[in-house]
Amino acid sequence: KYMAKPLSDWLKWSIPRIEELGLFSEEKKYLLDIGSGIGCAPALAKYLGHSVLATDIYEKPFDKTTLYYSKVVELFDLDYKPWPVKRFEKSPYRGPFDVISCYCGMFPIISKNPTRVWGVDEWEFFLDDLKSITNPGGLILLNPNEVCRTKDIEKYLSTKGDYREGKIIICL
Repeated sequence: KYMAKPLSDWLKWSIPRIEELGLFSEEKKYLLDIGSGIGCAPALAKYLGHSVLATDIYEKPFDKTTLYYSKVVELFDLDYKPWPVKRFEKSPYRGPFDVISCYCGMFPIISKNPTRVWGVDEWEFFLDDLKSITNPGGLILLNPNEVCRTKDIEKYLSTKGDYREGKIIICL
């Protein structure tokens, strides 16, 4: 249902995300966007001159509700690759990236048991893998969907970087 918003709403939502990632800068960066959703944030980053790899769970960028995503990917000629993030599996895309982002990611829900979310071990593996594909001086910003954050996970993430309001920011 969240995809049913007008495209203009998604663009407005994406502008502060691009600013938060430091992409309104002259220095060109390579962005990995995990769970790109409708694709507006990666499209804006590309428009600003950055290199972008947009990923989501679908083999092809497609949203059954609106078809916005495939249109945004096509319009901005985004490099889109499927990546259904799974526990204890490394990213198939090895970068190295300057910025890695994920807003509202739902991947920490274990698909075979949607009432169970990732624990500390899964998060540690995932963060270590992301760090291994991020350039020195790079930035990782994750904002998992609130249904994926237990108190234990919030406590754990707070030890890994700047953690507030459900977001973890790791500067390498």
